[in-house]
Amino acid sequence: MILERTSCNYSKNTVGIEFGLNVFGRTLYFCHFYWGTKDRSFPVYESKLNEYCSGGRSYEASHQDCYWLATPTGFFLTIHFFPSTLGSQVAIHIVSGVRTTLRFRCQSGNDDLGTHELQLSEEFSWQFKPQIFYRTLFFCHFYWESKDRSFAVYDRKLAQQYCGGDDLGATYNCYWLATPSGFFISTDKTSWIKINDWTQP
Repeated sequence: MILERTSCNYSKNTVGIEFGLNVFGRTLYFCHFYWGTKDRSFPVYESKLNEYCSGGRSYEASHQDCYWLATPTGFFLTIHFFPSTLGSQVAIHIVSGVRTTLRFRCQSGNDDLGTHELQLSEEFSWQFKPQIFYRTLFFCHFYWESKDRSFAVYDRKLAQQYCGGDDLGATYNCYWLATPSGFFISTDKTSWIKINDWTQP
């Protein structure tokens, strides 16, 4: 018995195809792409691509999403749609919980926010849209008295786990609190979870 159903959904710059899998796991979809003088044909769905789609390898997953992005440099597959397209924002907040000067420098692969200093209860923040494929990564190096510590204050996993928001447009708020006992994260400045300690001198 073959269980396969197909429907297509169209929106601006996007085409979605929904279907049920062949019970033997043999479902195969090809697409032929044309752009200017270039073209390319390849399978956009087959069982070996499951690991790259949300839902993973299991054929028992109730739903799987595979997103293909066609660019001038080629074709890319990701398990999630792109917040830069859908409009979600990320806001990072650094809050000082130490009584003497907290100094820090934050950077990504593209941006250097420079060196900043905060006094007790002061806050520094910035906002951005994550890159396509969620590759945006921000590190900060913190200095307090004789101690220091460097770590990622934003990556997609951190944001999803601790910073609220969603990939459909809501803002992720990541609050980082530096205290004498270490670094804590929160999405609302109310409930804090300890993530890192200071590096001991």
